[in-house]
Amino acid sequence: MKAAVVKAGPTVKVIDTPIPEPREGEILIKVVVAGTNPKDWKAPEVAATGAKSFAGFSLEHMGEWSNQGDDLAGYVEKVGQGVVGFKPGDRVAAMHEMAKPHGAWAEYAIAWSQSTWHIPDNISFEEAATVPLAALAAAVSLFYNLRLSTPLAPANRQTPLIINGAGTTVGAFAVKLAQESNIHPVIAIAGDTIPYIQTLLDPSKKDAVVDYRQDQAKVIADLKQAISKSGTTHVKYAFDTIGKQVGVDALKEVLDSDGHIDFILPPEVNVGPLSHSTTYVQVVHGPVDGAVARTLGYMISKWFTLGFQTGVFTGHPYEIKKGGLYGLQPALTDLKEGKNSGVKYVVRVGETEGITAAV
Repeated sequence: MKAAVVKAGPTVKVIDTPIPEPREGEILIKVVVAGTNPKDWKAPEVAATGAKSFAGFSLEHMGEWSNQGDDLAGYVEKVGQGVVGFKPGDRVAAMHEMAKPHGAWAEYAIAWSQSTWHIPDNISFEEAATVPLAALAAAVSLFYNLRLSTPLAPANRQTPLIINGAGTTVGAFAVKLAQESNIHPVIAIAGDTIPYIQTLLDPSKKDAVVDYRQDQAKVIADLKQAISKSGTTHVKYAFDTIGKQVGVDALKEVLDSDGHIDFILPPEVNVGPLSHSTTYVQVVHGPVDGAVARTLGYMISKWFTLGFQTGVFTGHPYEIKKGGLYGLQPALTDLKEGKNSGVKYVVRVGETEGITAAV
């Protein structure tokens, strides 16, 4: 089969490699659409420095070239021993286990059954492929690290939440999951993506958006105003997908003294007296944090199917990079150069020269 691998640069090449076999608990998926994430170009560059880990996952066995793809949507080809609920031909999306072999950038990929879910017929593979890693990362932040209410048991009292970087893919999914968990008010900090984020918020529950492109004093003033209008003076929880000092300084001005910030990457900032944590999405595959995190990943993955079916959950805006697997080169380059804003880059594997597209 054809597969794409990347090394520091980023430099992408398409290679021929054997089709893998699913082991116990795994599913072999014929990939129709694969997605990209910022870590896909960052991890090879960090590995090239000799570092042993990045964002909580090991780099020791990655090698110079690696298939970094973790977001995929396609058809079940084969199931491993012990897998229940899936059969060949099922339309599915999945998160591949980070830093492991047989990633999403290939004709066939391997995913654990616990982080695989069915795609309703009315949802495209492109939309579904925007979901896995980013939405599960948002779920780990809100429901595992911050211990907030989930869509399975929504909040029954006001729970203010600030999301810094709401326009990122992870941030936008955090907004969506908060809505379905009755977490309000959500105060979203964003920039160019404000029009999209506003469509996700519920003003009737005092949700609000703050434009970070203003000067710092105005950002802080707007945050305080949004909090005041919500009828509360206490905000304990924040999710920061950016991790820059200027954003953290604003959060320190408005969070309670016992407030907690969860970051999407290990912070290199001063959080002052606030407590903080870091989201490592790979905990849904364990065994780092045991059965609780794996169970969360399983239950939220299955909820994605229900959310799509009922229309309360949607994917992220996306842009298709042409050329199939060869489209990963411009996708990763654009991600590194900061040209991406508010969309997820995906590729249709069947567009790759030498590959027959799945129907």
